[in-house]
Amino acid sequence: MPDLLASRLNISFKRFPKLFNTTCGGVTLAILHWGQQLTQLASLKLRFAIAARFRYCEFGGHSNTENLSFWAWVTPFKLSVWITLLVVMIASAFGISATGNGVNEIKIFLFRPTKFLSNLFTVIAIYFRQTSGRDTKLKWVIHFGMIVVLSVYETYFTSMVVVPVKVERNPGFVSLLKMGYRIAFHRFSTNSSSDISQDFYLNRFNYDFEKLGVAGWIRNEKYFYDNRNQTDADKLISNNTLKVMVDISVQPDFKKRTLTQQEKYNAAENMKCRFAPEIFLKTNSYEMALVNLRVEILSLLGSIREFGFLEFWNRNFHNLQIYRAKKETRGLLLKRKVFVDHTEVLRWEDLIRIYNLLSLLIIFGVGIFI
Repeated sequence: MPDLLASRLNISFKRFPKLFNTTCGGVTLAILHWGQQLTQLASLKLRFAIAARFRYCEFGGHSNTENLSFWAWVTPFKLSVWITLLVVMIASAFGISATGNGVNEIKIFLFRPTKFLSNLFTVIAIYFRQTSGRDTKLKWVIHFGMIVVLSVYETYFTSMVVVPVKVERNPGFVSLLKMGYRIAFHRFSTNSSSDISQDFYLNRFNYDFEKLGVAGWIRNEKYFYDNRNQTDADKLISNNTLKVMVDISVQPDFKKRTLTQQEKYNAAENMKCRFAPEIFLKTNSYEMALVNLRVEILSLLGSIREFGFLEFWNRNFHNLQIYRAKKETRGLLLKRKVFVDHTEVLRWEDLIRIYNLLSLLIIFGVGIFI
């Protein structure tokens, strides 16, 4: 039957595992039940391309492999500049009031609050580079001075600091083996004393090993860890005493969700887990749904699928899972007191780091209440 399907559907079963000398294939049938109309079984259908990648973890000091000073470019904060702007803003309001009303220096602090607030908002307009009033030449002087100060401050980091490129060290599969990592696998052979070089697991990756040029020396027990108890993959790689890597099936539909879950695991512990860059076992995945339904119901399900409701549901379900994972990741980082971004733990000076516009509004508010 597999040979017949391979010839009729133009598919191959060569990469399917032969367990206990049995080849598994898909069969499409039609069954007639007494008292019912003809029912159907869904045919074999190409689902998506599937591949395998090896995942590993680094612990402690080795887990920090990103050579980017993050704080160097997200902290455009210079305390002396903001203090100067605050003092100049308040002094400018007093100066405009004194000049515009011809009041001597002794009465400078006896201005009416309403007049002072009116002049303060004039200074705010100057900060936002708006032309305001024609009463005095002092406004234009302050206007020009504020444009100079703000322009210099806004271009301070872009002109003085070159942001480094984020480079993350991600060694390849062969480099990981030479670094002491072992491949976790489970023997298909019941005889643990048999030669590992003939195990099915190695034969499964033989084509990829040949492409990497390691087929000649990788068939050695020192590069493998026998997972006899079939321990979960996440528990294996998160054990810092084993130093192993495991092969994980990678599906395009779940790629973003998998990476989000990986960030969550990295946030929970002092470790960094990632995938080796090489891709193994590039093949296709097929699905076969065995359905015993009346023809009318099966047609209705087919219409629903063609309508796109199933894809819509899956997409939103995955987005919800990604959102929850990201939320849990932020919670874990906060628990470890790790600064994430400007939406997370904010100290008082962080309020001035966020954006120039928001920082100016904060300072204006402080100046008004003062």
